[in-house]
Amino acid sequence: MQPFTKHTGIAVPLLKDDINTDQVAPVQAMRALKPDYKALLFMRARQRDDGSEDPDFVLNKPQFRNPGILVTGHNFGAGSSREAAVWGMLANNIRVIVARSFADIYRENCLQNGLLPVVLAPSDADAFEQRVIAAMARRRSPSISRPRPSAARAAPMSHSISRPRTARVSWKGSMTSGSRSSTPTRSRRSSKAWRHRSPGCRPRPTAAYKA
Repeated sequence: MQPFTKHTGIAVPLLKDDINTDQVAPVQAMRALKPDYKALLFMRARQRDDGSEDPDFVLNKPQFRNPGILVTGHNFGAGSSREAAVWGMLANNIRVIVARSFADIYRENCLQNGLLPVVLAPSDADAFEQRVIAAMARRRSPSISRPRPSAARAAPMSHSISRPRTARVSWKGSMTSGSRSSTPTRSRRSSKAWRHRSPGCRPRPTAAYKA
């Protein structure tokens, strides 16, 4: 997977609770031999009953066609374990989801695939969401009768996260190195086997570092 060090992007507000994996990645969209993960993201919500695009859905709005960060509510990713609900995010260049809480399995799938789940502290959640909504208002499409050259640079929100301390050590290594979660385990096993074969090369004990 792609290593995670820094991500800057437009924050998309989808401020609903209990959004499940079937809403994120509908099962019928995955029956193709090679699913289009970019197109399947929130496919049912993006379409009307007649199959046409719903202009009121947030990801269909012109200012959010190229999202980078999804901001949402409680218990995001509930339901079945479906990695396509993570792959759809990555296919749309969403590398960060900021939520009030996550379903445990979905959170683990995010970390295994390089999608960073950020949990808002209850004391910060309301203010952060209001900031995203305010930024959304500033990104409205410019008037056709009075185009402004600077409109293309309209107020993107950015956030830099490097080696998040809230993640486990094994997850931190995976996220920042680009390896899957099983890779550190294999690396430790290889190192242990090498030390067993070469006892004279074992490292001397050193004081533990405490962050």
